[in-house]
Amino acid sequence: MVCDAGVGLTPEVDGRTLHVSAGGLSNGLVLLRDDETGTYWNSFTGEGLAGPLAGKTMETFSLKRIRVGEARETFSRVELLRAPISTYGRMWSRAVNGLTRGPDGFMPFFFRKSFDRHDPRREELELGLGVVAGGQARFYPASELAKRDTPFVDELGGTALVVDHDEQGLGRVEALGSADAPFEVWGRWYGFSVSFPACDVWTAPTVATAATPPELEPASDRAMAMLRAPCDSR
Repeated sequence: MVCDAGVGLTPEVDGRTLHVSAGGLSNGLVLLRDDETGTYWNSFTGEGLAGPLAGKTMETFSLKRIRVGEARETFSRVELLRAPISTYGRMWSRAVNGLTRGPDGFMPFFFRKSFDRHDPRREELELGLGVVAGGQARFYPASELAKRDTPFVDELGGTALVVDHDEQGLGRVEALGSADAPFEVWGRWYGFSVSFPACDVWTAPTVATAATPPELEPASDRAMAMLRAPCDSR
């Protein structure tokens, strides 16, 4: 997708298996459409938007986005699955990836024509990490994550989260302790904000408040300090 995001969906509703594929556009997002009922579905949330199953919801789950090198280091055996593709298909794929997956992104005019609203708090094509936990959603812009060179602890919906990014800037999140894993998606601001319009936006603190350099504090103390800090200092 142009939003450069990937979400896992279990296409079952009321015990019925549905077969879904790309079927339309809304606010720049590709809508899914099932063959059985013709219902249109939000590809981020799994919510039925229009059609006989509108209001129903498919189960969604996060897709951990990691790079090939990290996958090879993490897992003892990694299988690479690739569908057969023609020469034309390879050229088209490279062109699309080159346009849409760079830091600046690209919005085709026919995608933009599907917009009826935009959240002006961030640039529409800004990359970042979207997280949902405890019924609350938050967007961590990649430009803000880049200001932190070490993992940090944040709180969302009553869940303590460890937020980090790799050396290329790709964000990631884990629940602290035994809490359930949050829903996460890496993608463009416009896609996350239109799917979770009540989300808030995280920004890196601009002034250090601790007298002791963070790298010298015990990890548990840093975690608790972050959890006790007011929202505007996180």
